[in-house]
Amino acid sequence: LHLGPVWTVFGAALLAIGLSRRVVDLRWHAFALLALGTLRAGRPVFSQPDASAGAIAWLCLCIAVVYICSLITTRSYRSAIAAGEPRPTEDVAGNLLSAGATALLALLIVQEVRDSMVTLALGVHGLGLMVTGLLARERVMRLMGLALLGACILKLFVVDLRELEALARIFD
Repeated sequence: LHLGPVWTVFGAALLAIGLSRRVVDLRWHAFALLALGTLRAGRPVFSQPDASAGAIAWLCLCIAVVYICSLITTRSYRSAIAAGEPRPTEDVAGNLLSAGATALLALLIVQEVRDSMVTLALGVHGLGLMVTGLLARERVMRLMGLALLGACILKLFVVDLRELEALARIFD
């Protein structure tokens, strides 16, 4: 149960060391460990119909660590560009980590939240991504938040409104 979170935290530590000492190989190992650790933490949640609260909490912790590491990676990328050493593949890796964390959290919401609250929970997730992207000046995070909000609006009109009664549609 704890192997995925350990891999994720170890990946975050490797990323910190790789960034501080400017060791490219450590950073790439960190990206792999962050991704594999988070996927491993999600296995007990997504493979069972009734996941334990502890497994969900560990997965949420891993997703939070991945978000933080992706923000740190993109900040480091900006600093490297300012110093004249571009690392475009690492920027892509940071963005992929962030997109993967977003997809996992959205999947967790869809699986674990009551059907009537899924759209609202995904909307809050998208809004949180947008606010974080605005505060951190991260374009990719803002775009992911917008995409999630767009998917929520589409789901609201295509699926959710169809399920309302006629009288409830009139008042909405």
